[in-house]
Amino acid sequence: MKKKQNTTWKAVFWNCGFAVIAILLTALGTEIALGQTDTARIQGTVLDQANAAIPNATITLTNTDTGAILTATTDGSGNFTFTALVRGNYSAQVQASGFTSQTQKLTLEVSQVQALNFHMQPGEVSTSVTVTSAAPIVDTTTSSTGAVIQGRQISELPLNGRNFTQLALLVPGVTRGAYGSDASGANGNAETYRYSETGGSAISANGIRQQANNFELDGVDNNDGLVNTIVFFPPVEATQEFRVNTSVAPAEFGKAGGAIIQSSIKSGSNQIHGSAFIFDRDQIFDANPNYFSPGSKAPTFHRTQFGGTLGGPIWKDKLFLFGDYQGLRLKQPNGSSFQTVPTAKMRQGDFSELLDPGLTAGKDLTTLPDATLTGCPTTTVKVFGAIYDPLTCAPFPGNVIPSGRTNKAGINYFNAFPSPNVSGTVLNNYFTNPSQTERFDDFDVRLDATLSQRDLVFGRYSYGQDNLTKDSLFPTLPAGFGSGQNPTHPRGVVVGYTHTFTPNIVNEFRYGYLRPYYAYINPFEGEPLSANLGIVNANRNSLLGGGALIGGSNTQIAYTGDGGPYAVPQKSNQFVDALSWTKGAHALKFGASILRREVEFFQGNNSKGYFIIGGVNFPG
Repeated sequence: MKKKQNTTWKAVFWNCGFAVIAILLTALGTEIALGQTDTARIQGTVLDQANAAIPNATITLTNTDTGAILTATTDGSGNFTFTALVRGNYSAQVQASGFTSQTQKLTLEVSQVQALNFHMQPGEVSTSVTVTSAAPIVDTTTSSTGAVIQGRQISELPLNGRNFTQLALLVPGVTRGAYGSDASGANGNAETYRYSETGGSAISANGIRQQANNFELDGVDNNDGLVNTIVFFPPVEATQEFRVNTSVAPAEFGKAGGAIIQSSIKSGSNQIHGSAFIFDRDQIFDANPNYFSPGSKAPTFHRTQFGGTLGGPIWKDKLFLFGDYQGLRLKQPNGSSFQTVPTAKMRQGDFSELLDPGLTAGKDLTTLPDATLTGCPTTTVKVFGAIYDPLTCAPFPGNVIPSGRTNKAGINYFNAFPSPNVSGTVLNNYFTNPSQTERFDDFDVRLDATLSQRDLVFGRYSYGQDNLTKDSLFPTLPAGFGSGQNPTHPRGVVVGYTHTFTPNIVNEFRYGYLRPYYAYINPFEGEPLSANLGIVNANRNSLLGGGALIGGSNTQIAYTGDGGPYAVPQKSNQFVDALSWTKGAHALKFGASILRREVEFFQGNNSKGYFIIGGVNFPG
C-alpha cells in the first residue's frame, strides 16, 4: 500500500516599518508560507554633538572574520543602512569632513536588526575614536521577543548529549512540553528517536503544542513534513548561533504558531580554526548494582560521541571552507522483563503443568473462565488452563494432547522459543534483557565566497546516516515493541546568493533541497519465518517477511511477531527571494517563498497469517 501527499506553499510579503501587507500568489491547492532570511541588518545615524544630522558621511563596514568590506553614505537626515549581512564580527568606521573618524566594533547575530549610532566630534579626520561595543541595552528596532544563543554558550555550557535544542530552554517561556510525548522521542518512533535522551526536538513556546514550531537552518526549511520534527541537528561546535523567536515574529516568517528556531552552520574565515572532541561513558566505571553480590555486573552500557570541525581560507579574503563531523556509538539495555515461554513438556503436547497451582504462581487457572469453544455448545465454557478436544468438547485427559493430535506448526512454533531460564513456574519463566544500539554519522560542508564587494555566495551540503536497532526479546522470534531497525537518513543542499544593486537596495536568494527519510524494518524482514514454521498462507511474498502476530496478554504465552515494515521518503524544493530597500529611516522588504514538499508513506499489508493448531487454540 502506498500513500502520497503533496503540499505546495506560495506567498509574498511586504514589510514597511510597522506595517505588514500579505498578498497570496495562488489560492487553489496551496498553503501559505512567507519568505524568510537569516541575515542581519544595521540601521543607524551619524550626528554631531548637537544631534544635528551629518550628511554624506562615509561608513566602511568590515567583516573582521573574512575581510569583506561594504560602504554606505548617509543621506540628508544622517541615516544609513547595511542589509543582508552575514552573522559574524564587524568593525564600522565613519568618516566625515571636519570631524574625527570613529570606529565601533560589533557582533551581528542571526536575523538581528542592529542599531548603530555615531556622535561625531569636530576635529581632524586623522584623529580616530574607537568604541568597543555598539550594542544597545534595549533593542528598539524590533517587536519580536526571544533570544539568541551564541556560539560560546553553545560550545562551553555543559550539555550532556550535545543536543543544541536543550539551550532553547534558556529562553523565557520555552519548555519541553508534555513529558514523554512522541515529539520528545520517548517512545522510540523512527521519526523522533534521535537525541531522545535529551528531549529530542520537543519545544513548547508559551504553552503551544510541540509540533507547532518552525525550524530553519541557514535561512531555509529544516522541518519534517509528516510530524513537523527537525531534520538536521547541527553539532554544537558547528553551530555559529541560533535564535528562538517566541512571539510576534517578523512578517517574513510564517507557517508556525509556536517558536521559530533559526540556526546556522559556521563559515570559514581567514584564520584556520577547528576543534575535536570525544565523550565516552562505559559500564566499567559504574558502581556494583548489588552491594551484597560482589560478582554482579552493571548492565551493558557504552556511549561514545566524537567528532570535530575544521574551517579556514582556500583563497584569503575570497573563498572559505568549513566542515564538521559528529558520530555516536551507543549500546544500552532496552528494558529487562520476565516473559512466559513454553516448557519442555508443553513442547511435547503435555500441558499438565497448567493445572498445578504450585507452578502457576498460586493461581488456580482451572477456575478462570475464558471463552466458549468454537463449534461447541454455547453452554460449554472453556476453563483457562484446561485443554479441550474440539471434536468432543471435553477436556483432554490429564491435559495432555495425544501425539497423533498435535499440530506440527504449533510444535515448531513452541520449539522456536528459548527454553525457560526461571525455574519453579510456568508463568514469567524466562528473563530477557535485550539491548538497543544507536549509530550516528553526520556531517556538514559549507563553502563561502566573496566574488566582489557586491556579490556573496555560499553553499552547504548536509548528510545524516543515523540508525537505531532494538533487539528482539527472543533470539529466533521477533518480539518486543519496536524491535528491529529504525533508519533515519536525511540529506540536504542549500545555496545562497546576495547581490547589492546600490547601497540601499540588496537582494537575497536561497534555494534549498531537503530529503528527509526514515523507516522501520522489522526483525527477520524478508525472511519467511512463519512459513518456515509451517503456518499455512503466512509470508506469501517478500514484503510480508518476518513473524505473524501471535498471543500476548495477561497470563498467555509471550506475543511474537511484528506489524511489518514501512518507509517515509520525503523531498522538498524551496525557493526564497527577498529584496531589501532602504528609504530614509524606513526599511522595506519585499519577498517570496515557494516550497513544494512531497511526503510519501509506504507500508505493506500487516497480515502474515492466522495461527490455529488442529482446531485447538493453545494458550497464547
